[in-house]
Amino acid sequence: MLQDAIRPKDFEKAIEIINTGGNPFEGMQEYHVTGIYDTIIREKAFGVVDALIENGAIEMDIHEYDSLNKTIFMSILKNLGTDDVSISYLN
Repeated sequence: MLQDAIRPKDFEKAIEIINTGGNPFEGMQEYHVTGIYDTIIREKAFGVVDALIENGAIEMDIHEYDSLNKTIFMSILKNLGTDDVSISYLN
């Protein structure tokens, strides 16, 4: 389960889980998904973000959301640092 890889910050394992296909968030409570988003942004695990986007688990069209609360976008706003690595990821 994705959460079991994210908790100990095993991001390579998380990417493997995501790449197996299917919805990596299946069966998770919304607050667990939000926690995963917060962790991967805070820890600069941008490879995980990219894998979630490629998997389709993260919708990139912000017009599809009713609200940005509890989305990857809110986690980026709250947790993304101002260091060069974080800023260059956004570019």
